[in-house]
Amino acid sequence: MKTFIFYTRDGFTQDINNKEIENMQVLGFSRGIDKNSAYKDFIKNFDKNNEYCYKEIIAQEVIGNPTYF
Repeated sequence: MKTFIFYTRDGFTQDINNKEIENMQVLGFSRGIDKNSAYKDFIKNFDKNNEYCYKEIIAQEVIGNPTYF
């Protein structure tokens, strides 16, 4: 099984001075034999816990173990 990260360019973020920051939002991770099966699993779990709507969701395979700071 492969691990995929799902993210979007939709939406925006503001700093503490209300200045808009152009960035991407990580939506979550999922596993599957390929990105299509991982996406199906992601959507199943994402829809249960999320009220937000996105036009575009991007998938990228994660190589190795993710490093968290």
